[in-house]
Amino acid sequence: MQYSQVSGSGEVYRQHDTPIEVHETKPTRFSRLWTAIVQMAVLLILGIAGSLVHFFYYRSLVGHVVDDGFSISQEWNIRIGTGLAFVSKTSWTFAVVVAHAQLVWMTMSRKKLRLETIDGIIMAPTDLTKFFQWGSVRNAKVGTLLALVAWCIPISAIVTPSTLSVVSVVTTDAVSSTVPILDLNNVDKFADSTPCPNALLSFCPRALNPENLTSALIFRYASPQTDIQTVATASSGQIQAMTPLNVNESYSLQMYGPVMRCVNGSDRFDEFHEFVENTQPFGRYLSTKLFSYWAFVPSKFANGTKMALDWTKLPSGTLDNGVNYKEYNDTMIPSAPELWMTTYWSMDICSLHNASFQVDFAFEKGVQRTKSKVETLEPLKWKTAVSGADAVGNQTFTYQAIYMALVRQLIGLVVDNPIDSNVMQTSVSGSIEFEDYFYGTLFEQPYQQNKTLRQTVEELSENVTLSMLASKAHVQVSSICDLILN
Repeated sequence: MQYSQVSGSGEVYRQHDTPIEVHETKPTRFSRLWTAIVQMAVLLILGIAGSLVHFFYYRSLVGHVVDDGFSISQEWNIRIGTGLAFVSKTSWTFAVVVAHAQLVWMTMSRKKLRLETIDGIIMAPTDLTKFFQWGSVRNAKVGTLLALVAWCIPISAIVTPSTLSVVSVVTTDAVSSTVPILDLNNVDKFADSTPCPNALLSFCPRALNPENLTSALIFRYASPQTDIQTVATASSGQIQAMTPLNVNESYSLQMYGPVMRCVNGSDRFDEFHEFVENTQPFGRYLSTKLFSYWAFVPSKFANGTKMALDWTKLPSGTLDNGVNYKEYNDTMIPSAPELWMTTYWSMDICSLHNASFQVDFAFEKGVQRTKSKVETLEPLKWKTAVSGADAVGNQTFTYQAIYMALVRQLIGLVVDNPIDSNVMQTSVSGSIEFEDYFYGTLFEQPYQQNKTLRQTVEELSENVTLSMLASKAHVQVSSICDLILN
């Protein structure tokens, strides 16, 4: 640099300064490459982090109730997920663009290219039309591939919101609650009984309560409500539905109750024949008709002669008011709690048993579905009288009441006309043995289920016992179960 200075004498002096050299620092190829590597690594890690956060955030929402008032709303969940997807998409796109730029400069340093080709290579990540310039594609194949990847990465942001969806599911809650169970210890809920009158002290079991014999009870017959539940079940062939505490609930119940179990009675043919001969008018039909059905409760007269009880007509008087012991014995007391059934094709004997029920109840919109597993226990004997304080004896009376109500619907004769029996009004008429009755007629066999008479009676007896749970007159609300609320 030089400048002029004027002295006091007016002369001008020129003074020269030392020239300054300015050197431009150019980045080396290594520094440019290292900077690009760092940029790509940071962008790659940022994209991976965004993807992982997005994945685990959406995964944490699985199983949560939408808009339950405590968590983030569904709209904001989708917004957060979309934002994370945008971060990942943008980071990876920029990383690919940086890699593409480095490849472009490397290609240009190694090859002599036309300006049009250079423009196509550089602009490919932002201009789709550059992919149609063959010179750019041919001279920068890897760069073209990276540009194509940069175009495809944003597609992930379109797909991402659909990965979080709302589905309709049935939720369940388990709570402990009381449910109805059969009150088998309360004989008055199932049966009609009467105290032993003084005139029949020899008939009532003295050993049960010797100090106060009038406290002993004599079984008479099933209560009207027991008959109603039995008739409803027998006529529909289905378990009567309960009224649930909640319209959608399910629970399991373990209980005991009466069932009928049947065996082939052909080995007792002589006894069958004796009953037939002693009971009129049944005997004259059974051996001559292709279809015949006769069911009865076995008993015997005082002299030991076998007879069939007619429980369709029960005595109306009480033991101490017009009904003597002989009439009671001849009309009410079976030799065993059994049901003997004979048809043209079969002879079956069904007897009363105790059984353990494991029952699963499920209610969906108030509609009951029942699944039961029944384990048959000991056979039962008929008891005419028990002590009033004997709870086990009272259970025997309740079992006998359900048994009597059922067999009253099944006993009687059906040959040409079914009016002598109620069996045609029950699901038993749908058994295989009844097919011949409907064959060649205009009437369709009801309750068809391709089961034998023996199987049908056993199933019906189980359904009758379970149907008692639907009657408020037969239950007590005391059993605690875990309810599953849907």
